[in-house]
Amino acid sequence: MSIPNITPHRATIFLIIIYAVGLVGLSNSSLEMLFRSLTPGNLLLTMAVLFYFHTPFTAKHLVLAVAVMSVGLLAEIFGVNTGLLFGEYKYGNTLGVKIWNTPLMIAVNWLVLSYCAWLIVSDKIQHPLLKILSASALMVLFDVALEPSAIRYDMWTWEVGYVPVHNYIGWFGVSAVIFTMYHYAALPMRNPLKYTVFLIQWVFFIALFFLNILY
Repeated sequence: MSIPNITPHRATIFLIIIYAVGLVGLSNSSLEMLFRSLTPGNLLLTMAVLFYFHTPFTAKHLVLAVAVMSVGLLAEIFGVNTGLLFGEYKYGNTLGVKIWNTPLMIAVNWLVLSYCAWLIVSDKIQHPLLKILSASALMVLFDVALEPSAIRYDMWTWEVGYVPVHNYIGWFGVSAVIFTMYHYAALPMRNPLKYTVFLIQWVFFIALFFLNILY
């Protein structure tokens, strides 16, 4: 039996279906806990689909991916245990297994988002500093959409009861460090799903926010 041809178009349809089902499940009180438990698996599935279409693939790309995940994870470990980087917050149980009060899945989140943001910005901007700053701003824009649902679904909570400006400054700073790594790595990277994955997740969290207001 042959493996079906996986095209970017089919992958896009697949991701739209997955996230649409997730939207319905999380918005339904009887299904919410089940779909919360599926969050880590959804992150891993999204990463797998995204990087299936990454080209070219070399050992250097793998090293860069590990480095990005490590920086993201270490930043979150430092942030959640000190309150200095993003503000005072703590992680809930939705993102799964934790190390030093920090879910391992947060490393996947930093990789997927930063990878897409870097490729999106690279399509439009060539100046290194502008590219780093623009990609970092795009990450903050994503976080603005993410925060309400992250709090609502116990991904994390803020001690002050709202998202502090400190958080967005921290997101921008960590993102800038990561994008500086992308810049100096200077690796060729192409992926037809860069817009798809970033936009689907961004729209997903915005839609989830409004559904929670309506229902």
